[in-house]
Amino acid sequence: MKSENLIHIRLGADEAIRSKKDILATEIGLIKIAQHLSAYKKLRSKELEVKVELDKKMTEFRNTIRQLKGYLPKIKVPKILEDKEEKMDKIERELKEETKEEDHKKETIKKRKEKKKKEKVEKEKKDPADHLESELEEIQRRLRELG
Repeated sequence: MKSENLIHIRLGADEAIRSKKDILATEIGLIKIAQHLSAYKKLRSKELEVKVELDKKMTEFRNTIRQLKGYLPKIKVPKILEDKEEKMDKIERELKEETKEEDHKKETIKKRKEKKKKEKVEKEKKDPADHLESELEEIQRRLRELG
């Protein structure tokens, strides 16, 4: 770049202070956004854990229902109701297929959960929230000094 094309702009003291304040305010906003993202990630991991627990409870519930069906006596069904019985059998087969899919999902969720735990342990070793807090305090101190 040629030195002939350089343009210099002079800022007054008031403009410089206002610019510094604006920059610091922007930094504060970015830090707060980072804090919100961190909180969001924690909530998402908690949500995943709750979903896993719910899935376990639903599986237990289904198994209990199946066991209860096994204990109950079979009754003779009139011809008219046999069609409904066939539909119920079809629904049961579909449920078994869904259970297989759910088992696959559980394995996937379990792997994710283990990964999240590893990430959480690593995150606890170097918690950026503490860093963000100290950085936020530093910016606020600098803002107080400016004005």
